[in-house]
Amino acid sequence: MTDGDRLMLRTISVRNLRSLHDIPATALETDLTILAGQNGGGKTSFIDALAMLLESSVPNASALSSTTPDGEDVVVTGVFSSEDAGENVIVRSTRVQNRVRREVLRAVHPDFGAPPEGMTLPALRAVFAASNIPSPGGVALAPFVKAAGQWISERPPAELVDEWVDLPSDIAVRLPHLTVFRSQDADNQLARVDRLIAQESQRLLSSAAYTPQLAAVAAEVQAAVDPVLDLIKKMIRQYCPIIEDIEISTAFDFSRVSPQVRIQLKRVGGDPIAMNEAGSGILQRVGLAIYAANLATLQGAGGPSSGTVLAYDEQDKHYDY
Repeated sequence: MTDGDRLMLRTISVRNLRSLHDIPATALETDLTILAGQNGGGKTSFIDALAMLLESSVPNASALSSTTPDGEDVVVTGVFSSEDAGENVIVRSTRVQNRVRREVLRAVHPDFGAPPEGMTLPALRAVFAASNIPSPGGVALAPFVKAAGQWISERPPAELVDEWVDLPSDIAVRLPHLTVFRSQDADNQLARVDRLIAQESQRLLSSAAYTPQLAAVAAEVQAAVDPVLDLIKKMIRQYCPIIEDIEISTAFDFSRVSPQVRIQLKRVGGDPIAMNEAGSGILQRVGLAIYAANLATLQGAGGPSSGTVLAYDEQDKHYDY
């Protein structure tokens, strides 16, 4: 995947997330957006909303707003677009008990009721027969999906309706990565370095310099996994004879990394300093250095692409940044 394939978050709206009872679509600046306000005003909740939208992070049990009507839950909606604004995608994250369901708004034909690529072969065959759509025949799902897509593309726009459908993996991998620096991490400088290295690694691995190699590795892994998928299908057919067709898809995103970072300090004169035993003065200076490195990364030619959202949560020790 190239940087140009990434989607940029343009606006975000929030409902029922703690103090954010009903926040309408709020535009985010391309380079820097600052939220300021008193304690309890919703700044941290706004970052939690970003995590829910971009990373499927589940809000804790206290997430519901005190004014939330019965039966409603936390909902975060984001409008994304390509860098040239030629493509627009609307994604919605809803907390469903202890998980997050992510959906995308798609134009679908009422006869199908959903995007064809998310339907089973029997369901597609039923729609083809009911709507008199020429059938491609056979027992493979792909020709039916292709024929359905072609038929829908030829329908007048007035026949299509907007429906929320499960977020497909090909769009999910194009959403920005989220890196959060939280105030409670102030004494854990190593965690900050981990995040900065992960952020830059993901940017590099998503660039044109690495995507061909990663795609080749993904293809090799896919080929190695296919026999396992075939075995699963075989077992399903064996134990579920009423099942006519099975489709199992996999997706690999090797641009997501979890680097292992180690920091070893040495005092002038030769004495080692363990990070977990360093005094607050040293930790604050190390933290300031990490902030400076992060800022330089953002401002330099090697800074993150549109594929990264970097959020600072109340970093009140260093207002100069």
